[in-house]
Amino acid sequence: MKRGRVLVTRPEGQAAATMAALAARGFDCVAAPATVFENLPGPPLDLAGIAGIAVTSANGVAALAARMARRDLPLFAVGEATATAARTAGFATVTAAAGDGASLARLIAGVAPVCETILYAAPEDAAVDLAALLPDHAVRRTVLYRMAPARSLPAEALAALDDGTILAALFYSVRTAQHFGQLVSQANRLPALQGVAALCLSEPIAAAARALPFSAARAAVRPDEAALFDLLEALRAEG
Repeated sequence: MKRGRVLVTRPEGQAAATMAALAARGFDCVAAPATVFENLPGPPLDLAGIAGIAVTSANGVAALAARMARRDLPLFAVGEATATAARTAGFATVTAAAGDGASLARLIAGVAPVCETILYAAPEDAAVDLAALLPDHAVRRTVLYRMAPARSLPAEALAALDDGTILAALFYSVRTAQHFGQLVSQANRLPALQGVAALCLSEPIAAAARALPFSAARAAVRPDEAALFDLLEALRAEG
């Protein structure tokens, strides 16, 4: 059977939208979540002195919304997908950066006056050190959630690897690529990756994917899903 299916490694809450968008482009998708979103419970957030909020994922928006009732503070999102999640959650003033931590910091620095306090709705083991990127601002990093490793890959994903129908696997974070590798190894499926391309949202993610025996690991030209889909379309065109 010809390769052409796509493994989507995002958590369940985010995978559905990605799979629907890919289905509209004619791709047959298989869910293979490598991480699980876990909201960290706690008291309502103390927003005294906070001038704005920085969020680096849609999961961060969900965790933030669970801990605060106000929706009037300016929210700075790492990219358009996160911004959309924030608007859907009711945040009134949302601005999107270009998809990575550096552009998020530039966005905040260009809008928020020096020394204002920014609340960073962070994941556990955050990849973005926003305080280092914003030395002229006071960044209050508050851990609200974590992305825990999934216990195993779904049976359908393992079966698709076994029958050789997977063209590519999509990766949106370094941690996801690492956890995916652990799960594939745990399931004794590493050799099945040799005919699969890893398509990644950024070069650091592609570097993590190269630790696995993929046929190739390619990074999108921009850290956004549209660019990742363009990479997938180009791979399909190669035949």
